Amino acid sequence: MTFAEILTRFDDILYTWCLIYMLAGAGIFFTIRTRFVQLRLLGDCFKCMFEKKSSDKGISSFQDCSSFHGPARCKEQYGRGLEPG
Repeated sequence: MTFAEILTRFDDILYTWCLIYMLAGAGIFFTIRTRFVQLRLLGDCFKCMFEKKSSDKGISSFQDCSSFHGPARCKEQYGRGLEPG
């Protein structure tokens, strides 16, 4: 067996079943570790998106996120608390 064949065999194992189990395990671990933050804060997410209060631009947060540049603006506004540093 050549080195390339060994690496190919290792990649076949690692990037199929092993990776699937590791990703599922990490997802379950972080869901439990953060006490199901995805579900706990879902109501706050919708409340923030659909509130009627307008900004100084005269548009609501939902209108801002549903406009042409919406996804980039939402990440810019709401993703700041998740950024490192």
